[in-house]
Amino acid sequence: MLRLSIVLTLAGALLLTGPEAGASIPGYACYRTVEETESAMWDLESAYPSLVTVLDIGNSWDKGSPGGSPGYDIYRLRLTNSALSGPKPAVFISAAVEPKDMAGAEVAMRFAEYLAGAHGSDADATWILDYHEIHIVVIANPDGRKHVEAGLYWYKNTNENYCSPTSEYRGVNLDRNFPFMWGCCGGSSGDPCNIHYRGSSSSTEPETQALRYYLEYVYPDSRPDDTSTPAPSTTGGVVIDLKSAGGKMLWSWGFSSGDAPNHTALQTLGRKLAYLNGYTPQRMVDYSVVDGTLMDFAYGELGLATYAVLLGSSEFEPCASFESTVLPDNMAMLLAAARTAHAPYLLPSGPDAVGLVLGTPVSGTVEVTA
Repeated sequence: MLRLSIVLTLAGALLLTGPEAGASIPGYACYRTVEETESAMWDLESAYPSLVTVLDIGNSWDKGSPGGSPGYDIYRLRLTNSALSGPKPAVFISAAVEPKDMAGAEVAMRFAEYLAGAHGSDADATWILDYHEIHIVVIANPDGRKHVEAGLYWYKNTNENYCSPTSEYRGVNLDRNFPFMWGCCGGSSGDPCNIHYRGSSSSTEPETQALRYYLEYVYPDSRPDDTSTPAPSTTGGVVIDLKSAGGKMLWSWGFSSGDAPNHTALQTLGRKLAYLNGYTPQRMVDYSVVDGTLMDFAYGELGLATYAVLLGSSEFEPCASFESTVLPDNMAMLLAAARTAHAPYLLPSGPDAVGLVLGTPVSGTVEVTA
């Protein structure tokens, strides 16, 4: 099937979607609340039942802790054309693991809305959903996100067993709580009141467990859990963790200055994706030393081509720059990531077809040049 790029027209189309006027996050009408996002997920499934399914994959800490705030379910969207059988390569997108990252959830939700709405009329969206699965956890940390919507700078979940039950610094930083190289290398904190507190042990938090177990369910394990064995070059699957802020496209390792076993391939794809959103491509450790992250877990345990994308220039990205730059640039990046999902360690090395020109149909045939 011929696939033609829509990057040049993407920005205008996307601005037609998003929150209704009067969204309830003060000063940020372009971002949906947790409740509005959940409603949008169910609306999308209702509008496109053959393309979209919503699944509850776990509970937030508050929901699993009776007697306090009611909390939330953690939902994932799965987008694929169910009329066409698999197996299909999978793209996994997470957002708001650290709830201060305002823009990521909206980018993820609008990506889902774009793919479903454009299926059947746009070549890219149609090909992606016909021959891939897109799994999206739009708000991975809904309890924390509610505090952000109230104007707080919240990094963690809301676990009241760490720090003080009423402190704004309580909880666990979920992106330091994943099991691969948890707490190993000075990239997290053992202080329960620190914003980078990793928890009392790995995978203690229900939100971490929901993401971890779902990734392990979707993807086969393609490499041993060491730091030296590469994943096979034929490994499929791409994981994108949408974060804020800083304009970076980051890959493993985060905990070690040594290169990941698949460094060259990770770098090649990372540079190509960064070309589309204009971000700086680099290893995570060259930006910041971190351990126990979703990124290193998805690559380190499962062998998946995984990237942490630091969107924009502010955790609370203004709506003007979000709509004009952050959103269209990263939609193009996500489309490109999806196109490589069946062989992310091979396809980015090329060859690439560029400058596609579609000729005039003659007698039932058409010439395509590139």
